[in-house]
Amino acid sequence: MLKSIIYASLFILIYNQTAFAGDFAEREIIGFSKDGSKFAFEEFGVQDGSGFAYSNIYIIDTKTDRWIDGSPWRVQINDENVSLSAARNKNLKLAFHSIKNVRQKGFVAATNRYTEIQEDPSRFRAHPRSFIPSGARPLEYKLENYPATPKTNCSGIDNIMGFKLTQILSTNSGTQKRVLHKDSAPLPNSRGCPLDYSFADLVTYYPKNGPPVAAILLLKRSYGFEGPDGRYLAITAPIE
Repeated sequence: MLKSIIYASLFILIYNQTAFAGDFAEREIIGFSKDGSKFAFEEFGVQDGSGFAYSNIYIIDTKTDRWIDGSPWRVQINDENVSLSAARNKNLKLAFHSIKNVRQKGFVAATNRYTEIQEDPSRFRAHPRSFIPSGARPLEYKLENYPATPKTNCSGIDNIMGFKLTQILSTNSGTQKRVLHKDSAPLPNSRGCPLDYSFADLVTYYPKNGPPVAAILLLKRSYGFEGPDGRYLAITAPIE
């Protein structure tokens, strides 16, 4: 019964999504595990050039900020006549046993569309939940792009970029910085040939029996068949 309910709710989400022109993936926040130890999201879309539908589902261990075993689950249907919904449904079935207990939605504290023009795209600042207690401090993050060496063959492509993500902590004694992620050389194969990164979503979760956690989704632009492609990656960290 539970399995049927979860399938039904996820399928409704899938069929209500719309494919967008170009090869900038859309994303769906799947959620957190009850204790906040795992975070899951899906990216999906239709490839430029081929017209093939794809879906990628990621589950991240929030304590180590690494994919769990088996993640990501990837489906690409090499038939332009097959719908995006069909690709997503197929991937959902593949990942079901791993995501069935990662269904706590959390709170989307901030979000950016890739078409949005931001005053300062290197900063992300938001209150972590809708209820703001007296004296509560917002979460603030800084994103820096810098030249990096790819592991993939990116010959002929200039300005390959890595990134550094820092949390800005405001305290009574001043401002402190905590580095959440800094790319090491070379970049992993999964990154491809990235051109830049920008903030996409800030998702927070306060479990009943565990420390609060944040997932920061970044949009990665990389070289594609008909121009830059957009895909997502997530960095997870405790809320302090």
